[in-house]
Amino acid sequence: GFSLLCVAFPRADLSLRAGQEYALYEAQFGQYQR
Repeated sequence: GFSLLCVAFPRADLSLRAGQEYALYEAQFGQYQR
């Protein structure tokens, strides 16, 4: 169970971080695109 947690957690953290970076990109540059 612990090894599964070690594999799943970084993957979830990576997707969360990618979502935050996309939101930051949208906040900074999205307004110029529209």
